[in-house]
Amino acid sequence: MSAACKQGNSSMIRRIWYRMEHEGIKLDVVGFTCLIQYFCTVGKFSECFRLLDSMIVAGRAPTTVTYNVLLDGLCKKGLLGTAFRIFRETKNIEAFPDTITYNILIHASMRESNYMLVKKLLLDMYSRNLVPDIVTYGSLSYGLCKEGKISAALHLRNWMVENGITPSINIYNTMLDAMFRRGKLWNIFLLLVDMAIEGCELDCISFDILSRAMSKGGTKRFPEAMKALELLMRNNSKGGTRLCIQTG
Repeated sequence: MSAACKQGNSSMIRRIWYRMEHEGIKLDVVGFTCLIQYFCTVGKFSECFRLLDSMIVAGRAPTTVTYNVLLDGLCKKGLLGTAFRIFRETKNIEAFPDTITYNILIHASMRESNYMLVKKLLLDMYSRNLVPDIVTYGSLSYGLCKEGKISAALHLRNWMVENGITPSINIYNTMLDAMFRRGKLWNIFLLLVDMAIEGCELDCISFDILSRAMSKGGTKRFPEAMKALELLMRNNSKGGTRLCIQTG
């Protein structure tokens, strides 16, 4: 069942399901959760809720993973209100919610620029002694950069580094892209220096942003910085991705 759900093979899912019912085999928690994930993917949430009720009736208590799968599916379809209703109704069931739960809701709230809701979620998270992880910070950085609050995103990044949390390349790419879109080419170079100090390695997205920054006129405006970036690009063409920038 799990493999069929992951493949999104509806005909196989039906065949397995019918055969299980015919042979009197009951779905376990994993089977129910896989089906809920499948129906979330295809947008059939009435089926998700029916399965959730069936789990409880059958004595198969939904787990934190089950609820997270449902919340993630709702949020990805833009049904944030419904997701929060489920969250409020189930938030004191055993180990639910966990950090993943909050990450799902924070990311969805950030995408809708609902910062008041994000603040409430973070406060609620801390009240449960749950610690934000790299995914949480990635969502916060995305939201700040989306609103053009690059200084705030940099402040968040500095706070992460000071507290021993290494920003992921995705977080750096989000900031680099936001800087490029707002013409802050010098800030790109300064951030690259910090990345070099940390030993951060660029990926193809990073180099695409740098390439666009140079073609946008950065070479004329900041010749020394852009020379360093050009050297970086040449090193990358030879297979190297680790930043090595001369800062003085």
